[in-house]
Amino acid sequence: MSAHHEIFATADGAGVPAAIERVIGVDGRVEGSSGGEVHYTVGFDNAFVDVALSHDYDDDQGIEFSGFPLVLTVRDRESSQQQEEATARRIFQALRATGLFHAFLVYNLQQKLDQF
Repeated sequence: MSAHHEIFATADGAGVPAAIERVIGVDGRVEGSSGGEVHYTVGFDNAFVDVALSHDYDDDQGIEFSGFPLVLTVRDRESSQQQEEATARRIFQALRATGLFHAFLVYNLQQKLDQF
């Protein structure tokens, strides 16, 4: 399993999926589900973002995954960790700007990089 940047989020309200779609779908192209727990994937010029509305991660490394059911996994098309992190941070800040979410950004499910 490759290491990626992931955003774990929680929010109240029925408009959460629509808010996520507005945040990541503005410049992206929805490419359908990639199966499993992933509900859909959005393709950008430099990355894919897999969106899952639930997950099975247990709390680990002092990170409370269980309280944040929404997961956005960013995968850079050229496997550039720097570009991947930049894309993840742009999405993270856009989620913050909506005022609807509580979220944290992690790398490789082990290193928490930011939270709000």
